[in-house]
Amino acid sequence: MNAKLVVCVLVALAVSGSCQTIRFKVSCRGLTSSDLLWGSPDPAARINYAFGSNDFTRVAETATLHTNNPAWADEFSFQFVAELSQRVQVEIVEKDALFDDTYGTVTFNMADIIGSGTLERDLNGKGTLVVSYY
Repeated sequence: MNAKLVVCVLVALAVSGSCQTIRFKVSCRGLTSSDLLWGSPDPAARINYAFGSNDFTRVAETATLHTNNPAWADEFSFQFVAELSQRVQVEIVEKDALFDDTYGTVTFNMADIIGSGTLERDLNGKGTLVVSYY
């Protein structure tokens, strides 16, 4: 199922300057399985957002996929204002019946992905997170 999420920062209306829509997708490569009994991993991605010195707020969670190399169809959209410090946190979790295990959490400034196209980060030796900006 495709999900589209748009987070509008109301503060951006009061800030002079340009607003730009940032769109990205999340995938992983080479996730290890932490389920000794059940085999392949069952990862999901949690997307958290913060601006300024505010704490992170969960804004989305993807579906659980059953693969070592998940590529979620979800597209995440944010309004980017250069004058604001906007951060995105992507947490990759192994979904389990009793509790979720964390592969790793990656935090980046939205400005960091604008020119890069792709951001790749290690998940504590348990795989690689790929954030693709377009």
